[in-house]
Amino acid sequence: MTKHGLALHASTPELGLAIACSDNLSTGLLEPNASDQTRGYLHKAKRTRVWDLGRETSNLLHAYILEFIAPQTWQELTWIAVAHGPGGFTGTRLAVVTAKTIGQQLQIPVYGISNLAAVAWQQQIEGDVAVVMPAQQGQIYTGVYRTSHRHRTIEVLKIDRLTTHTDWQEYSDKFSGSKIILASGAKLGSTVDSVWDLAQLQWQKGELSTWQNLTPFYG
Repeated sequence: MTKHGLALHASTPELGLAIACSDNLSTGLLEPNASDQTRGYLHKAKRTRVWDLGRETSNLLHAYILEFIAPQTWQELTWIAVAHGPGGFTGTRLAVVTAKTIGQQLQIPVYGISNLAAVAWQQQIEGDVAVVMPAQQGQIYTGVYRTSHRHRTIEVLKIDRLTTHTDWQEYSDKFSGSKIILASGAKLGSTVDSVWDLAQLQWQKGELSTWQNLTPFYG
């Protein structure tokens, strides 16, 4: 039986799902389809879909997962990954609870992946990447990473945190990395592809994260 990894992103109004053989590496370019409400992406040995569900995510999430994983079955999942924040409270909580429940029932590893790390990885940059995302009350989420797609590694240089524009400005003035990414907190479903990739890196290293260790990051 071929084993697959499943990635879930629902901490913004977009729902993103990705599935692929857990022994494969991700390659290829994203190719959006013609639909306004849903976008499909074709990768070598990977299926990725993104739906713009808005507030309907909580009502439709489980049905969409069931439809999406076919023709694979639950028994074919070897791990599950979830974007665990920072993001909207309801969507992030729902996604994390869903991933933890699946992991517990199937007794498979559950990987929590930072939204900011997924954005950084999506840039395909060799070097240091800073990610900034709007938060509430005039604050921002920030995280800094060192990424290498050539060596398939990611290192956290500055952990995700909720901070002020003033504090971030002081840091960014000294930042000498490759790029600073201003991420929109509204639609990040397409980064589910990176969520899958980052979980796959952990899986291949033998890091077996359990559902008990997963907590959402709301800021």
